[in-house]
Amino acid sequence: MKALGARPGRLGRIVLSQAAWTVGAGLAVAVLLALGLGWVLGRVAATLPLVVEAFSVVRVGVAAALLGALGAVSPLIRVSRVDPATVFRR
Repeated sequence: MKALGARPGRLGRIVLSQAAWTVGAGLAVAVLLALGLGWVLGRVAATLPLVVEAFSVVRVGVAAALLGALGAVSPLIRVSRVDPATVFRR
């Protein structure tokens, strides 16, 4: 995209958007798996309850978003430093 004239800000938004979608999808899958596990445990072992609280999901979501943003730093740096001409030589 940089070779096509995209500005660094746009490239940064693309990288952060991809990180946000990945974190959101991972959180959704994790919540669905936890709910499914809670349902299975409720059927198999009624004395072992598994409760998924909304505050816990939000807290994990915020932590995951922070880690996702931190994990996007390296790709952001690489995208900002890449020379468009060298990309096509690889």
